[in-house]
Amino acid sequence: FYYHLYNEYYHDFRRAFDYTSRIKAIIERNHVTGRLASSYALVYYWRGDLLFGIGNYKDAYEEYFKGREVGEKVLDACGLSDYNYRLGKVLFQQERYDQSLKQFIECYEQQKVCTESYTFNYRAQEVLGNIGLCYYRLDMPDSAAYYYNAALAFIDRKLIPGTSYQRRLFNAAKAVATGNLGSVYDQLGQDSMAEASYKESIYLNVESGREFKDAMLTSLKLARHYDKADNDVKMHHVLMGSRDMLDSIPDKEAERDWNYLMSRYYAGKDLSQAYNHLVRYEFLQDSLNTVQKALKSSDLREHLNNIERARDNRPAEKQRGKTVFPGAGCGRCQPLYRNYCLYLLLYAETQILYTPPRPAAQTCIRAEGTDGTGFPEAGGGQ
Repeated sequence: FYYHLYNEYYHDFRRAFDYTSRIKAIIERNHVTGRLASSYALVYYWRGDLLFGIGNYKDAYEEYFKGREVGEKVLDACGLSDYNYRLGKVLFQQERYDQSLKQFIECYEQQKVCTESYTFNYRAQEVLGNIGLCYYRLDMPDSAAYYYNAALAFIDRKLIPGTSYQRRLFNAAKAVATGNLGSVYDQLGQDSMAEASYKESIYLNVESGREFKDAMLTSLKLARHYDKADNDVKMHHVLMGSRDMLDSIPDKEAERDWNYLMSRYYAGKDLSQAYNHLVRYEFLQDSLNTVQKALKSSDLREHLNNIERARDNRPAEKQRGKTVFPGAGCGRCQPLYRNYCLYLLLYAETQILYTPPRPAAQTCIRAEGTDGTGFPEAGGGQ
Protein backbone atom coordinates (compact mmCIF):
# COMPACT_ATOMS: atom_id res chain seq x y z
CA PHE A 1 0.00 0.00 0.00
CA TYR A 2 2.66 2.54 1.02
CA TYR A 3 4.78 1.67 -2.01
CA HIS A 4 1.87 2.51 -4.31
CA LEU A 5 0.95 5.57 -2.23
CA TYR A 6 4.37 7.18 -2.53
CA ASN A 7 5.12 5.94 -6.05
CA GLU A 8 1.84 6.64 -7.81
CA TYR A 9 0.13 9.33 -5.71
CA TYR A 10 2.89 11.45 -4.19
CA HIS A 11 5.53 10.58 -6.83
CA ASP A 12 8.06 10.44 -4.01
CA PHE A 13 10.21 7.72 -5.57
CA ARG A 14 12.91 7.95 -2.91
CA ARG A 15 10.36 7.17 -0.20
CA ALA A 16 8.76 4.41 -2.29
CA PHE A 17 12.19 2.81 -2.74
CA ASP A 18 12.79 3.02 1.01
CA TYR A 19 9.58 1.09 1.60
CA THR A 20 10.67 -1.67 -0.78
CA SER A 21 13.89 -2.01 1.23
CA ARG A 22 11.93 -2.28 4.47
CA ILE A 23 9.43 -4.76 3.03
CA LYS A 24 12.31 -6.87 1.73
CA ALA A 25 14.00 -6.87 5.15
CA ILE A 26 10.76 -7.84 6.90
CA ILE A 27 10.18 -10.79 4.57
CA GLU A 28 13.75 -11.97 5.08
CA ARG A 29 13.36 -11.78 8.87
CA ASN A 30 10.21 -13.88 8.61
CA HIS A 31 11.92 -16.39 6.29
CA VAL A 32 11.22 -16.53 2.58
CA THR A 33 8.85 -19.48 2.59
CA GLY A 34 6.53 -20.44 -0.23
CA ARG A 35 3.77 -18.14 1.00
CA LEU A 36 5.98 -15.08 0.92
CA ALA A 37 8.15 -16.01 -2.06
CA SER A 38 5.85 -14.40 -4.63
CA SER A 39 5.82 -11.21 -2.54
CA TYR A 40 9.61 -11.36 -2.26
CA ALA A 41 9.95 -11.58 -6.05
CA LEU A 42 7.41 -8.77 -6.45
CA VAL A 43 9.47 -6.45 -4.23
CA TYR A 44 12.48 -6.93 -6.51
CA TYR A 45 10.31 -6.09 -9.52
CA TRP A 46 9.04 -2.95 -7.78
CA ARG A 47 12.61 -1.89 -7.06
CA GLY A 48 13.52 -2.50 -10.68
CA ASP A 49 10.56 -0.43 -11.86
CA LEU A 50 11.60 2.51 -9.67
CA LEU A 51 15.25 2.38 -10.76
CA PHE A 52 14.25 2.08 -14.40
CA GLY A 53 11.98 5.09 -14.04
CA ILE A 54 14.90 7.35 -13.03
CA GLY A 55 17.20 6.02 -15.76
CA ASN A 56 19.33 3.73 -13.57
CA TYR A 57 18.98 0.90 -16.09
CA LYS A 58 21.90 -1.26 -14.98
CA ASP A 59 20.70 -1.55 -11.38
CA ALA A 60 17.10 -1.96 -12.56
CA TYR A 61 18.06 -5.00 -14.64
CA GLU A 62 19.86 -6.49 -11.65
CA GLU A 63 16.73 -6.14 -9.51
CA TYR A 64 14.62 -7.78 -12.22
CA PHE A 65 17.13 -10.61 -12.42
CA LYS A 66 17.02 -11.12 -8.64
CA GLY A 67 13.24 -11.34 -8.86
CA ARG A 68 13.59 -13.98 -11.54
CA GLU A 69 16.07 -15.92 -9.38
CA VAL A 70 13.50 -16.09 -6.60
CA GLY A 71 10.86 -17.18 -9.09
CA GLU A 72 13.00 -19.95 -10.55
CA LYS A 73 13.46 -21.48 -7.10
CA VAL A 74 9.91 -21.55 -5.82
CA LEU A 75 7.37 -20.25 -8.33
CA ASP A 76 5.52 -21.87 -11.21
CA ALA A 77 5.03 -20.35 -14.66
CA CYS A 78 2.38 -17.99 -13.31
CA GLY A 79 4.84 -16.49 -10.84
CA LEU A 80 7.45 -16.05 -13.57
CA SER A 81 5.03 -14.21 -15.86
CA ASP A 82 5.73 -10.95 -13.95
CA TYR A 83 9.36 -11.16 -15.05
CA ASN A 84 8.54 -11.56 -18.74
CA TYR A 85 5.94 -8.81 -18.48
CA ARG A 86 8.55 -6.35 -17.25
CA LEU A 87 11.11 -7.42 -19.84
CA GLY A 88 8.48 -6.89 -22.50
CA LYS A 89 7.84 -3.35 -21.27
CA VAL A 90 11.55 -2.50 -21.18
CA LEU A 91 12.15 -3.86 -24.69
CA PHE A 92 9.11 -1.96 -25.97
CA GLN A 93 10.45 1.31 -24.57
CA GLN A 94 13.78 0.52 -26.23
CA GLU A 95 11.84 0.18 -29.52
CA ARG A 96 12.85 -3.48 -29.84
CA TYR A 97 9.30 -4.40 -30.75
CA ASP A 98 9.98 -7.88 -32.13
CA GLN A 99 11.77 -8.91 -28.93
CA SER A 100 9.12 -7.24 -26.80
CA LEU A 101 6.44 -9.18 -28.66
CA LYS A 102 8.12 -12.49 -27.78
CA GLN A 103 8.24 -11.57 -24.09
CA PHE A 104 4.57 -10.57 -23.95
CA ILE A 105 3.52 -13.74 -25.77
CA GLU A 106 5.56 -15.83 -23.31
CA CYS A 107 3.99 -13.90 -20.43
CA TYR A 108 0.51 -14.59 -21.82
CA GLU A 109 1.25 -18.32 -22.15
CA GLN A 110 2.63 -18.47 -18.60
CA GLN A 111 -0.49 -16.78 -17.25
CA LYS A 112 -2.65 -19.67 -18.45
CA VAL A 113 -1.74 -21.66 -15.33
CA CYS A 114 -2.69 -18.81 -12.98
CA THR A 115 -5.72 -18.98 -10.72
CA GLU A 116 -8.22 -16.44 -12.00
CA SER A 117 -9.23 -13.37 -10.04
CA TYR A 118 -10.49 -9.95 -11.05
CA THR A 119 -7.06 -8.35 -10.62
CA PHE A 120 -5.40 -11.18 -12.54
CA ASN A 121 -7.88 -10.83 -15.41
CA TYR A 122 -7.20 -7.10 -15.52
CA ARG A 123 -3.49 -7.81 -16.08
CA ALA A 124 -4.25 -10.55 -18.62
CA GLN A 125 -6.24 -8.22 -20.88
CA GLU A 126 -3.42 -5.70 -20.59
CA VAL A 127 -0.95 -8.29 -21.90
CA LEU A 128 -3.23 -8.98 -24.89
CA GLY A 129 -3.29 -5.24 -25.58
CA ASN A 130 0.50 -5.03 -25.33
CA ILE A 131 0.85 -7.81 -27.91
CA GLY A 132 -1.39 -5.72 -30.15
CA LEU A 133 0.78 -2.64 -29.53
CA CYS A 134 3.88 -4.55 -30.63
CA TYR A 135 2.20 -5.62 -33.86
CA TYR A 136 1.05 -2.04 -34.43
CA ARG A 137 4.59 -0.72 -34.06
CA LEU A 138 5.83 -3.50 -36.37
CA ASP A 139 3.43 -2.12 -39.01
CA MET A 140 1.16 -5.16 -38.89
CA PRO A 141 -2.25 -3.49 -38.37
CA ASP A 142 -4.37 -6.58 -39.03
CA SER A 143 -2.56 -8.54 -36.31
CA ALA A 144 -2.76 -5.53 -33.99
CA ALA A 145 -6.52 -5.25 -34.55
CA TYR A 146 -6.92 -8.98 -33.85
CA TYR A 147 -5.31 -8.66 -30.42
CA TYR A 148 -7.08 -5.41 -29.54
CA ASN A 149 -10.40 -7.08 -30.35
CA ALA A 150 -9.29 -10.14 -28.38
CA ALA A 151 -8.61 -7.86 -25.42
CA LEU A 152 -12.06 -6.26 -25.74
CA ALA A 153 -13.74 -9.68 -25.93
CA PHE A 154 -11.75 -10.84 -22.88
CA ILE A 155 -12.81 -7.72 -20.96
CA ASP A 156 -16.50 -8.29 -21.77
CA ARG A 157 -16.21 -11.95 -20.76
CA LYS A 158 -13.92 -11.85 -17.72
CA LEU A 159 -14.21 -8.35 -16.24
CA ILE A 160 -17.97 -8.17 -15.72
CA PRO A 161 -18.20 -5.57 -12.94
CA GLY A 162 -19.90 -6.42 -9.66
CA THR A 163 -18.93 -3.29 -7.72
CA SER A 164 -18.44 0.40 -8.49
CA TYR A 165 -14.67 -0.10 -8.23
CA GLN A 166 -14.79 -2.96 -10.73
CA ARG A 167 -16.93 -0.80 -13.01
CA ARG A 168 -14.13 1.78 -13.06
CA LEU A 169 -11.57 -0.92 -13.90
CA PHE A 170 -13.87 -2.28 -16.61
CA ASN A 171 -14.27 1.15 -18.21
CA ALA A 172 -10.54 1.89 -17.96
CA ALA A 173 -9.61 -1.40 -19.63
CA LYS A 174 -12.13 -0.91 -22.45
CA ALA A 175 -10.99 2.68 -22.93
CA VAL A 176 -7.35 1.74 -23.53
CA ALA A 177 -8.16 -1.11 -25.93
CA THR A 178 -10.73 0.99 -27.83
CA GLY A 179 -8.31 3.91 -28.21
CA ASN A 180 -5.60 1.58 -29.50
CA LEU A 181 -8.06 0.11 -31.99
CA GLY A 182 -8.75 3.67 -33.17
CA SER A 183 -5.06 3.99 -34.08
CA VAL A 184 -5.37 0.91 -36.30
CA TYR A 185 -8.44 2.35 -38.03
CA ASP A 186 -6.49 5.57 -38.58
CA GLN A 187 -3.59 3.62 -40.07
CA LEU A 188 -5.98 1.77 -42.40
CA GLY A 189 -7.70 4.99 -43.49
CA GLN A 190 -11.03 4.10 -41.85
CA ASP A 191 -11.63 7.67 -40.67
CA SER A 192 -15.14 7.43 -39.25
CA MET A 193 -14.26 4.29 -37.26
CA ALA A 194 -11.11 5.94 -35.94
CA GLU A 195 -12.95 9.07 -34.80
CA ALA A 196 -15.71 7.06 -33.12
CA SER A 197 -13.17 4.84 -31.32
CA TYR A 198 -11.18 7.81 -30.03
CA LYS A 199 -14.30 9.53 -28.72
CA GLU A 200 -15.57 6.37 -27.03
CA SER A 201 -12.15 5.82 -25.45
CA ILE A 202 -12.00 9.35 -24.03
CA TYR A 203 -15.53 9.04 -22.63
CA LEU A 204 -14.79 5.67 -20.98
CA ASN A 205 -11.52 6.97 -19.54
CA VAL A 206 -13.22 9.94 -17.92
CA GLU A 207 -16.01 7.69 -16.62
CA SER A 208 -13.47 5.33 -15.08
CA GLY A 209 -11.82 8.11 -13.09
CA ARG A 210 -8.54 6.19 -13.45
CA GLU A 211 -6.88 6.55 -16.83
CA PHE A 212 -6.76 10.33 -17.23
CA LYS A 213 -3.33 10.07 -18.82
CA ASP A 214 -4.67 7.69 -21.44
CA ALA A 215 -7.59 10.07 -22.02
CA MET A 216 -5.09 12.87 -22.61
CA LEU A 217 -3.01 10.78 -25.04
CA THR A 218 -6.13 9.65 -26.91
CA SER A 219 -7.27 13.28 -27.15
CA LEU A 220 -4.00 14.05 -28.91
CA LYS A 221 -4.60 11.12 -31.27
CA LEU A 222 -8.02 12.61 -32.06
CA ALA A 223 -6.48 16.06 -32.62
CA ARG A 224 -3.91 14.50 -34.96
CA HIS A 225 -6.77 12.76 -36.76
CA TYR A 226 -8.53 16.11 -37.30
CA ASP A 227 -5.26 17.69 -38.44
CA LYS A 228 -4.90 14.99 -41.09
CA ALA A 229 -8.49 15.71 -42.18
CA ASP A 230 -7.76 19.50 -42.34
CA ASN A 231 -10.45 20.18 -39.75
CA ASP A 232 -8.80 23.02 -37.83
CA VAL A 233 -11.87 23.94 -35.79
CA LYS A 234 -12.28 20.48 -34.27
CA MET A 235 -8.53 20.08 -33.84
CA HIS A 236 -8.26 23.33 -31.86
CA HIS A 237 -11.25 22.42 -29.69
CA VAL A 238 -9.70 19.05 -28.78
CA LEU A 239 -6.27 20.61 -28.16
CA MET A 240 -7.74 23.11 -25.71
CA GLY A 241 -9.32 20.24 -23.78
CA SER A 242 -6.02 18.38 -23.86
CA ARG A 243 -4.27 21.43 -22.43
CA ASP A 244 -6.38 21.26 -19.28
CA MET A 245 -5.41 17.62 -18.79
CA LEU A 246 -1.74 18.33 -19.51
CA ASP A 247 -1.68 21.01 -16.84
CA SER A 248 -2.94 18.44 -14.33
CA ILE A 249 -0.89 15.46 -15.54
CA PRO A 250 2.48 16.66 -16.89
CA ASP A 251 3.89 14.37 -19.57
CA LYS A 252 6.86 15.37 -21.71
CA GLU A 253 5.91 13.30 -24.76
CA ALA A 254 2.34 14.58 -24.69
CA GLU A 255 3.62 18.15 -24.23
CA ARG A 256 5.84 17.68 -27.28
CA ASP A 257 2.94 16.40 -29.41
CA TRP A 258 0.62 19.15 -28.19
CA ASN A 259 3.07 21.87 -29.17
CA TYR A 260 3.65 20.29 -32.58
CA LEU A 261 -0.09 20.20 -33.29
CA MET A 262 -0.53 23.77 -32.05
CA SER A 263 2.23 24.90 -34.40
CA ARG A 264 0.33 23.17 -37.20
CA TYR A 265 -2.88 24.92 -36.20
CA TYR A 266 -1.31 28.39 -36.17
CA ALA A 267 0.80 27.86 -39.32
CA GLY A 268 -1.66 29.65 -41.60
CA LYS A 269 -3.09 31.99 -38.98
CA ASP A 270 -0.43 33.42 -36.66
CA LEU A 271 3.21 32.80 -37.62
CA SER A 272 4.53 34.14 -34.32
CA GLN A 273 2.42 31.67 -32.33
CA ALA A 274 3.30 28.88 -34.73
CA TYR A 275 7.01 29.63 -34.32
CA ASN A 276 6.82 29.69 -30.51
CA HIS A 277 5.10 26.31 -30.41
CA LEU A 278 7.56 24.88 -32.92
CA VAL A 279 10.55 26.04 -30.83
CA ARG A 280 9.01 24.44 -27.76
CA TYR A 281 8.36 21.25 -29.72
CA GLU A 282 11.98 21.03 -30.92
CA PHE A 283 13.34 21.64 -27.41
CA LEU A 284 11.20 18.83 -25.98
CA GLN A 285 12.08 16.54 -28.88
CA ASP A 286 15.81 17.06 -28.29
CA SER A 287 15.37 16.33 -24.59
CA LEU A 288 13.41 13.15 -25.29
CA ASN A 289 15.97 12.05 -27.88
CA THR A 290 18.71 12.29 -25.25
CA VAL A 291 16.74 10.09 -22.84
CA GLN A 292 15.83 7.60 -25.57
CA LYS A 293 19.43 7.38 -26.74
CA ALA A 294 20.56 6.44 -23.24
CA LEU A 295 17.77 3.89 -22.93
CA LYS A 296 18.44 2.26 -26.30
CA SER A 297 22.18 2.10 -25.66
CA SER A 298 21.51 0.05 -22.53
CA ASP A 299 21.32 -3.47 -23.95
CA LEU A 300 18.90 -5.41 -21.78
CA ARG A 301 19.93 -8.84 -23.05
CA GLU A 302 23.63 -8.12 -22.64
CA HIS A 303 23.14 -6.87 -19.08
CA LEU A 304 21.11 -9.92 -18.11
CA ASN A 305 23.63 -12.28 -19.69
CA ASN A 306 26.47 -10.56 -17.82
CA ILE A 307 24.59 -10.85 -14.53
CA GLU A 308 23.93 -14.53 -15.18
CA ARG A 309 27.57 -15.21 -16.04
CA ALA A 310 28.69 -13.42 -12.89
CA ARG A 311 26.28 -15.52 -10.84
CA ASP A 312 27.47 -18.77 -12.44
CA ASN A 313 31.12 -17.85 -11.81
CA ARG A 314 30.67 -17.16 -8.11
CA PRO A 315 32.75 -19.44 -5.84
CA ALA A 316 31.03 -22.64 -4.77
CA GLU A 317 30.97 -21.63 -1.12
CA LYS A 318 29.10 -18.44 -1.99
CA GLN A 319 26.68 -20.44 -4.12
CA ARG A 320 26.02 -22.71 -1.15
CA GLY A 321 25.48 -19.69 1.04
CA LYS A 322 22.63 -18.34 -1.03
CA THR A 323 19.22 -18.06 0.56
CA VAL A 324 17.20 -21.26 0.43
CA PHE A 325 13.54 -20.83 -0.43
CA PRO A 326 11.53 -23.74 0.98
CA GLY A 327 7.83 -24.29 0.53
CA ALA A 328 7.57 -24.11 -3.25
CA GLY A 329 4.17 -24.10 -4.84
CA CYS A 330 2.69 -20.70 -4.02
CA GLY A 331 3.31 -19.29 -7.47
CA ARG A 332 -0.41 -18.89 -7.96
CA CYS A 333 -0.79 -16.38 -5.14
CA GLN A 334 -2.58 -13.44 -6.71
CA PRO A 335 -1.60 -9.76 -6.32
CA LEU A 336 -4.45 -9.02 -3.89
CA TYR A 337 -3.41 -11.91 -1.62
CA ARG A 338 0.27 -11.00 -1.88
CA ASN A 339 -0.46 -7.42 -0.86
CA TYR A 340 -2.60 -8.64 2.05
CA CYS A 341 0.30 -10.80 3.28
CA LEU A 342 2.60 -7.81 3.05
CA TYR A 343 0.10 -5.62 4.88
CA LEU A 344 -0.05 -8.01 7.82
CA LEU A 345 3.73 -8.05 8.06
CA LEU A 346 4.00 -4.29 7.72
CA TYR A 347 1.35 -3.74 10.37
CA ALA A 348 3.42 -5.78 12.80
CA GLU A 349 6.50 -3.64 12.14
CA THR A 350 5.91 -0.44 14.11
CA GLN A 351 8.93 1.32 12.62
CA ILE A 352 7.25 1.59 9.23
CA LEU A 353 3.68 2.39 10.16
CA TYR A 354 2.19 5.29 8.25
CA THR A 355 3.66 8.75 8.73
CA PRO A 356 2.23 11.84 7.03
CA PRO A 357 3.93 12.69 3.74
CA ARG A 358 6.49 15.44 3.83
CA PRO A 359 6.22 18.58 1.69
CA ALA A 360 6.39 17.87 -2.03
CA ALA A 361 9.40 20.08 -2.76
CA GLN A 362 12.21 18.06 -4.32
CA THR A 363 15.90 18.69 -4.25
CA CYS A 364 18.16 17.80 -7.14
CA ILE A 365 19.50 14.28 -7.60
CA ARG A 366 22.66 13.61 -5.67
CA ALA A 367 25.81 12.85 -7.58
CA GLU A 368 26.49 10.06 -5.09
CA GLY A 369 23.49 8.85 -3.11
CA THR A 370 23.97 7.11 0.20
CA ASP A 371 22.84 3.86 -1.35
CA GLY A 372 23.97 4.47 -4.92
CA THR A 373 20.47 4.49 -6.37
CA GLY A 374 20.51 8.12 -7.53
CA PHE A 375 16.97 8.88 -6.34
CA PRO A 376 15.96 12.46 -5.53
CA GLU A 377 15.88 13.05 -1.82
CA ALA A 378 12.38 13.10 -0.41
CA GLY A 379 11.20 16.62 0.29
CA GLY A 380 11.91 18.05 3.72
CA GLY A 381 15.12 16.17 4.46
CA GLN A 382 15.47 13.27 6.81
